Amino acid sequence: MAKALTEYKIIPRLMMLAFTLMAWNVCDWFMGLGTSATTQQTAFVSTIVGAATGAFAVWCGSESK
Repeated sequence: MAKALTEYKIIPRLMMLAFTLMAWNVCDWFMGLGTSATTQQTAFVSTIVGAATGAFAVWCGSESK
């Protein structure tokens, strides 16, 4: 079981899936606000999307090795 977790990188893939779903939900929530979004909400969504971009880049880099 431990070998399968390491060999197939199950934990990092599950974490990336969870982060992707979280970012999707945040974007969906933000788009549902319409024009009443505050600057704080905009900054929050920008931070989440930026972190998702960085996490995806790191994940893609580690998958190619």
